[in-house]
Amino acid sequence: MAVSSILCRWLGLALLVPLLASLYVCQAQDITEIEFTTEEEKGADHFIGNTAERSGLLREFGNNFQLLVFRALTQGYPDVQYLRINPSNGVIHTAKNIDREAICTKSPDCSIMVRISVNRRSPGSESTELLRLLQVTIKILDINDEAPTFEKRVVNLQIPENLQDGHELFTSVASDKDSEGPNSLITYKLAPSTPDFMVTTQTSADGFEDLVITVKKVLDREEQSSYALEVIASDNGSPQQSSTVLVNVQVTDVNDNAPQFGRDNYTVNVLENSDKDLPVVVVSASDLDAGENARVGYSLSSQAPLKIREMFTVDGATGEVFSRQELDFEQEETYQFYVTATDHGSPPQSASALVTVQLMDVNDNRPNIEVTAATFGDEVTEHGSVGKFLAHIKVSDADRGVNGQVTCSIADQHFSLEPLDASSPGFYKIVLSQELDREEAAQIEVEIRCQDGDSQPLVAIATLPISVLDINDNAPQFVPDSLHGTVMEERPPSSHVMRVQAIDPDAGENARVTYSLGTSPSDALFTIDSDSGVISTRQIHLDREVEKVYNLTVVARDNAPVGRRMTSTATATVRVLDENDNPPRFTQQGFSTSITENLPERSPAGQVSATDDDIDQNARFQFSIIGGQKGADDGTFFTIDPQTGLLLSKQPFDREKKDTYKFSIKVSDPAVSNYFDIANVTVTIDDANDHAPRVLKPPETEREFTCAFNRSAGDVIAVFQAEDSDDPKLTEITYSVRIRTGSAPTSGQVDRKSGSSTSGLFSMDPLSGNLRVAREIRPEDIGVHRLEVVVRDTPGPAAQTTVVPVSVTVAEGSEEEMSRFKASSGMDNNVTIVSVIVVCTAILAIVIIVVICFIRRVDRNRKRRGLAASTHPAPSSPSHQAQLDAKLYQAAQWVNTVTPSDPHQNGVKARLEVPGSEKVSSGKKKKEVSFSLDDMVVESPDTSGSVNSVFASRGKQDGLSYKQTAEQSFIVMDGMTTPDFSQHLYDRRSSSTDHPDERQFMEVGGGGAGHPVTGPPGRAAEDRYSDASSGDTGTSDSGRGGSEDESHGHGSSSGDRGRLGSSGPE
Repeated sequence: MAVSSILCRWLGLALLVPLLASLYVCQAQDITEIEFTTEEEKGADHFIGNTAERSGLLREFGNNFQLLVFRALTQGYPDVQYLRINPSNGVIHTAKNIDREAICTKSPDCSIMVRISVNRRSPGSESTELLRLLQVTIKILDINDEAPTFEKRVVNLQIPENLQDGHELFTSVASDKDSEGPNSLITYKLAPSTPDFMVTTQTSADGFEDLVITVKKVLDREEQSSYALEVIASDNGSPQQSSTVLVNVQVTDVNDNAPQFGRDNYTVNVLENSDKDLPVVVVSASDLDAGENARVGYSLSSQAPLKIREMFTVDGATGEVFSRQELDFEQEETYQFYVTATDHGSPPQSASALVTVQLMDVNDNRPNIEVTAATFGDEVTEHGSVGKFLAHIKVSDADRGVNGQVTCSIADQHFSLEPLDASSPGFYKIVLSQELDREEAAQIEVEIRCQDGDSQPLVAIATLPISVLDINDNAPQFVPDSLHGTVMEERPPSSHVMRVQAIDPDAGENARVTYSLGTSPSDALFTIDSDSGVISTRQIHLDREVEKVYNLTVVARDNAPVGRRMTSTATATVRVLDENDNPPRFTQQGFSTSITENLPERSPAGQVSATDDDIDQNARFQFSIIGGQKGADDGTFFTIDPQTGLLLSKQPFDREKKDTYKFSIKVSDPAVSNYFDIANVTVTIDDANDHAPRVLKPPETEREFTCAFNRSAGDVIAVFQAEDSDDPKLTEITYSVRIRTGSAPTSGQVDRKSGSSTSGLFSMDPLSGNLRVAREIRPEDIGVHRLEVVVRDTPGPAAQTTVVPVSVTVAEGSEEEMSRFKASSGMDNNVTIVSVIVVCTAILAIVIIVVICFIRRVDRNRKRRGLAASTHPAPSSPSHQAQLDAKLYQAAQWVNTVTPSDPHQNGVKARLEVPGSEKVSSGKKKKEVSFSLDDMVVESPDTSGSVNSVFASRGKQDGLSYKQTAEQSFIVMDGMTTPDFSQHLYDRRSSSTDHPDERQFMEVGGGGAGHPVTGPPGRAAEDRYSDASSGDTGTSDSGRGGSEDESHGHGSSSGDRGRLGSSGPE
């Protein structure tokens, strides 16, 4: 006892001395307070802060920082369990996951504290001295990781029906473990929302909050007896968390409904010999209420006579009506009475229904059957004994007439019922008619069924038991479920594997089964018990990686007499279960991956893979990075997912600083420590286009250039050269030039279209960087041109661009160069004028062609409408003459519209006159042009003014004939030849079905003498027309004399007088 006391005192002193020493040291040393902040639920190995950097020790000690040792004090600081302090650099990581709710519950401020001693090692010695104490406070920030929770998942509430709306039901609110603030502020709603209920909260006088469900309408239990409301509680954190509670609102009943019978009258027909224990009739009433209000009781009406009360009674609970006495059809045929149904509400409500019972006379005696078995008639051998006599029966019935006539039958087709003899009615014998199978039934009850001849016959049934004797006619059959077994690999010999089972439906020794295995190599690895069918391993070990499944041949044999035995064979499958006996292996000993520079931390940097020959849980493995030598461990820049092997970066990389990282990784079996494999990983840092091109030439001070006025297109003004620090494989430097935004030449003329004389003046070779003159320099280009040279390192949107401002001064040229440029400029103006004239002429020609096409279309339509009128011309008359005059006037108007820009237009107008009239202009008599109207005018509804619509040809008259060129008809006026476009519509050589008289022609002019019809136009006529051209000497619309080709090709003459006519077939 004394020894124990002494030991306790010494132990106390041993613990007290270090504590007092530490307190003394703490008081003697300065304490530096440091504060860090971190969020909860970051898991283990989460970086919190660097105490050496924050306290200034890293800066203070510089190159001697490696002599410092950081240690956490555990006495009095229980929160140190959550932290891991790196002794060499003072970096704090989490040792395990930090749950703020577990440490500080709902406190608004939460922090853990740890004290770290900083010791300094003496160079060349392991001894240390205390240098400083660091008081580290880590504030833990709350995240919304807790969802609101209800005390119960399901809440049951009750409310009576018929209450006024606005009634409130109370239950408990949800709670949230997060700290006070948005993460624990809860709101409630119904999902889905319903107009019948509303959810709110209410704070009671004691300060506790209740969840209130307000009923917004009068509830009727008979319409709906319950409501299932889902209340969602959501906090205001981010991301938002929520939970639900199911509120079952049960509507309780009020007795507001009377019972109701299924029908008002119950009429039943009852046999006179009905069993008194069976109900005569069952009445049923229902009540829409619930509970006691819906429980209905039945009774005879209080007005029922005594005779009814003595004969019948009613079960008050079920509504069954029973007879108290035997019913006799001969005494009473019909009974009528009322049954009342009353509920158990307060006050009770009731209803009544009429019951009518009609009795029926019945056949009330069944046939009587007597069975007598033959000697050995109760045994039959299976598959034999067909025709064997088994028993005879006697049948009788006490009834008379049809009710006493009995017929019997056996439903089993294996037996037949035959009359014993014709002289003995009611006597039968039973004979085996078909073979029996004992495996289907070893004992058979032969059922003899007899009935009388009534319309509702009474039936009597008797049985004859038969035993079926067995023969060995079935082989053993294996149970399928017993043919599958398992065994763990590397088990000792004689280990139990499985038990096979075969069943023989025969009996006795014919059904007893003996087992054996086959002779295959797989069968030799196992043994089987011949009686039980238990399969075990032999004297060897099984290896799942060598063979996963064994298929065994199992033979089952019955024990019938030799010569009658039967066997069956089946395959038993033995699956070898896995034992964790194989280490994991990397799929390759070296992995090469890559990651692009400048990606944020935790970016994928490749993935490694491994395999394990085991399966399931035994095949689990985990990856880790092996630490290398201090200062040369590239693995510290990466983390690896222990499950997937995914490599993640710890920081962004800069390829220009270091482009390759090499380290080793390990894959290990978590269950067996010495099962592992090691591989090397090489991570290449891929380049990202993170550098813009840098212009080397020309230098920044030499980017103002002068361009002489006489420089030609293509001349090089300056050469630009740039370089890029990125990977040359990813860069392709190109150059371009553009006008500097908001700039204009300081002198010289400005291009009216572009607004700047720089437009199109300069170009840049995209690959060589040569700045060139792009076109001829003009006087308006003289001045200072401010440009921007754009250098891109690669095509596409990810390109880096450098813009270099430059200026080019275009100097004035000599007087000779400037005057030469002006002369060439005047020639350009003439070319422009000629181009405008050509364009206008082309537009006018297009307009004329469109008008001609329109006229052709109108004439084609008119031709179809006037075909009948042209075939039968009307005789000449004064009114007809007036119509001809109007047509001639329209022809003159048409000529005016055909050549609107013709300089001879006024002459044509003056010479195209109505016959018999004269026109004088400016005191000078114009030359007349007369028309001979020998042809009949064709009536036409068209008044469009077209000459082609004026006349219809009727052939040659007055010695005049119609002349037409091979391809085209023409109108000749004052030596001008105008094509007659109507011939396109009315060509006499056309194959169309148009009438030939509708081909028209108009001629103004004269031909040569002697050839009025076919000869070429005479020279005198040509001169005559020329003299009458208002002073003009030519015969064409240009003022020049008409050529002979035009006259010969287009004119046709008929004397000095112009004639308007048409020709037809002679």
